[in-house]
Amino acid sequence: MQGLKFIQNYEGKRVEREFGAKQFWVEDEAEETDDVPNESAINLGLEIEAGAWQAVNPQLPKSWRVQDWLSRPVRFVDGKDVGQTVAWLRGTDGSFVAIRLAEIGSVVMKIVNGELRREFAQVERVLAMNTAVFPWEEVESFAIALREHDIALLPTKRTPEEFQMNFEKIRKFTQRRSMREMMTLEEFALAQRDDLPTIVDGTLKDHEGGFDADESPVFGIVKTQQRLYIDRQGQEILFGLPEAHRTPAFSFSYDTSRVNDKVKIRLPIVAWYMRLCDGESVEPNVGIVRVEVSHKWFANKGYGETEINAAGKDFINQLTRTIYEYRCRQKSYRRMKISLEPIVRAEESLGALFCPPNYLKNQFYRLTEL
Repeated sequence: MQGLKFIQNYEGKRVEREFGAKQFWVEDEAEETDDVPNESAINLGLEIEAGAWQAVNPQLPKSWRVQDWLSRPVRFVDGKDVGQTVAWLRGTDGSFVAIRLAEIGSVVMKIVNGELRREFAQVERVLAMNTAVFPWEEVESFAIALREHDIALLPTKRTPEEFQMNFEKIRKFTQRRSMREMMTLEEFALAQRDDLPTIVDGTLKDHEGGFDADESPVFGIVKTQQRLYIDRQGQEILFGLPEAHRTPAFSFSYDTSRVNDKVKIRLPIVAWYMRLCDGESVEPNVGIVRVEVSHKWFANKGYGETEINAAGKDFINQLTRTIYEYRCRQKSYRRMKISLEPIVRAEESLGALFCPPNYLKNQFYRLTEL
């Protein structure tokens, strides 16, 4: 039984700081993000005919207040992944193996009597690495020894042969693995009360295991746009949006199929873009987020399936206005212009549960005598 001697037995080396690899590997690479629907799968005319798009001002009665809207989101789910590559070694096939040590967690904040309170939180310590290039009995012994110190081993997928000496690619595989585990924790947090109107930080695809697409009022706020789902005319409207305005709603579907699924599984989405901040004196893309709602839930509420009706437009306008009212106002916060205050508070609350910087790394070096 090797246990924690596993690292030394494979001549593990410390990585005190992550730098250099990005400067060496400069090839353009595709990130693992949401799938790209073909044009026929995107319905830009769900609310307004595509060629007639214009900025929508979500006008509501002057007496309207967020706290009076019964369908307003009252739960906010976020996650956090704080980690780094702490060591590397060589597999039995000679390939590089990066070891990422991280603390991950999820949190739920809920509005109770006008106050934002932490309702649920979960934190775990994980170690991600490619285990396929080592004897399974040694990996099992290592995993058991780590678990005795409250660290879970996360096997990554086998490194493709063409990347076995590309350390930056290998490092990213481990980073994505711990991020996927963090998303699992977010799904678990979301599932605690998926019957309550909830905002999640990110796409609904990344959280689809935590809610019922037919019944759950769960809304995704996408801050980083990997791609745009609208045409050039729509982009002209998007980048000219005034503060608190939105684009017309449109629809598309995520592919949520598993690798071995014989039939493709889809998560239909109703979405629109909105601007959270003043667009003056900033780049045209600043302050824009994408709002996502399950199309099945939307249709089941009677808001329209192939075309949005008046009730659906009213819901979209009220949700847009609510999200705008929830916007972050902390100028010291780096991503203020695309963030919501409850999500920022959730991140801070979860971070308070994490261990001090470098504590986990130093503990790992001590345990493995590296």
